[in-house]
Amino acid sequence: MNRIFTFVLALCTLVKAPDASAQLCNSAVRVDGINNDLAIGCPVIEAPYTLELWYCHDPDLPFKESEVFFPGLKLASADYLPLVLKNGVLSSPARGLEVPGSDLPGWHHAALVCDGTGTRLYFDGVAAEETGRAMAVLPTGINYADGVNADELFRGDLDEVRIWKAAL
Repeated sequence: MNRIFTFVLALCTLVKAPDASAQLCNSAVRVDGINNDLAIGCPVIEAPYTLELWYCHDPDLPFKESEVFFPGLKLASADYLPLVLKNGVLSSPARGLEVPGSDLPGWHHAALVCDGTGTRLYFDGVAAEETGRAMAVLPTGINYADGVNADELFRGDLDEVRIWKAAL
């Protein structure tokens, strides 16, 4: 399979949890939703593609109204907010996809898969929502503030973040 970018962050190797209370989510990359700016310099991606990641929302903080995983620059030709937590619920707003009941504590796998004719949103390995709408994406970063308000950035742990040039 032809991959554009693969980011594999080994669980617990980049950031060590400072105390037992932080171990609820372990740690891979901890982002505070303020100044993390993990830029990847990705171009607009046309279908087919898959965006996927493992995430664990910070258990000590309430969910925000909107927390973005792959923010990009605002362009009319591409979705710049492909994966979002809305009050803790996994969604892809431009496609009208949402996974009710996904606001659970702990680690979760999220994937957005577009094959060129439609898009599927996966939550913990299960296709939760599907639409006949296919859109290009522009994921310029991971918790990157360019293109969204800083208060919309995800707070918690991320692991195994991958962008594939294939509908997996």
